[in-house]
Amino acid sequence: MNNENTSQAQLNHILNHLFDEKYHYDGNSSIDTSLLLVQYNSSELTFNKLTPEELNYSSLCKPGYTNWFDVIGLNNTELIQRILHELDFYPVDAKSVLTPCHAAKIDDYNKRLVIVIRPSFFNNKNNISSEHICILMKGNTVLTFREQGNISFDHIIKALRLNIMQIRDNDRGMLLAFVLNSILSVMIGTAIKVEEMLGNIDRMLLEENPTDGHIGIKIQRCSYRIYIFKKQQYL
Repeated sequence: MNNENTSQAQLNHILNHLFDEKYHYDGNSSIDTSLLLVQYNSSELTFNKLTPEELNYSSLCKPGYTNWFDVIGLNNTELIQRILHELDFYPVDAKSVLTPCHAAKIDDYNKRLVIVIRPSFFNNKNNISSEHICILMKGNTVLTFREQGNISFDHIIKALRLNIMQIRDNDRGMLLAFVLNSILSVMIGTAIKVEEMLGNIDRMLLEENPTDGHIGIKIQRCSYRIYIFKKQQYL
């Protein structure tokens, strides 16, 4: 990420602290925004990829169905704010979606639910990263926003196709349970791996005749990863 983009992200972060009717994405991801609409009830299940040219997102919601809008990528801020507006959420809710460093929270107000969470995970380079996720619910509509899509929701799609635990026979609450389960399973896996790293540090320190002359570097790397993990849990 170059200095110009960094400065813009920092400016957007400052602007997002102000109450306004327009907010800005202040993260580092360059992933384009994509939308998937999943609609289901006990007898029907459909998947539709949406485009920014949709006339009105609220008109897509079907009564008698759970309507799940799954959004990956937060760069198209105008589109995201338009979706929230047309689905009858408040402008300030866009702040929760577009601010990756937002503190984890659960807001339940005026028959709306807003959840912000930032799970940590080990990336393909075996370094700890995090994913900003925001979940919003109102009526029979559920919205999930993922900054990069590193936290997979494939298990939820599979559950809907196979009607695992009768997910399609239940209302939006069961979908929320599956979404949170997908997130928490990643967090638990990360915590288990960190615990194993701590155990490795203990074993290295207790070795009477360590064979690796760079044991200090190994311990330092493990300690840094643990520090990053702990730091991300409190953001």
